[in-house]
Amino acid sequence: MGTEITPDEYDLIVIGTGLQESLIASAAAKQGKTVLHLDPANYYGSLWTSFQLDQFLDWCKSHGSDKIERFSSR
Repeated sequence: MGTEITPDEYDLIVIGTGLQESLIASAAAKQGKTVLHLDPANYYGSLWTSFQLDQFLDWCKSHGSDKIERFSSR
C-alpha cells in the first residue's frame, strides 16, 4: 500500500467491466497500450454473476431480502 496511481502512468483508464468497456480495454492492450481497468462494483457479471454461498447470502442481506433468513438457517 502507499503507492499512488497517477493517470499519466497509463495510456487508457477504463471504468467499468461491461462488454463495451472490456472490449475497449482489450483492444487497447492488444495495440500495446498500458491500460488500467477498474470497476466500482464489489462483484462482477451483473445478471451473470456467480457467488460463493456466503457471498450470495451477504449480497441478499445487503439488498434488503428478509426471506434469506429462512434459507440460511436450515
